[in-house]
Amino acid sequence: MTKKASPDRAYLIRCWQESNVQPHAPRWRFSVEEVLHKRQRWGFGDLDALVAFLRAHLDDTAQFPSDRTESA
Repeated sequence: MTKKASPDRAYLIRCWQESNVQPHAPRWRFSVEEVLHKRQRWGFGDLDALVAFLRAHLDDTAQFPSDRTESA
């Protein structure tokens, strides 16, 4: 039997470049919006910060489905 967990988080991730800061070195910006519950939004100035945020939130709350099949 395969166990499936229902998702308890849903995020909308937006990515864009700000080119008006320095024409020769555009910077990526990111935002994450929680769309399942309270519609909260967070902003990030770099990819590392975005990934750290997602790891912290998913490590604490996510229940991922198992890829293994268990037999009874």
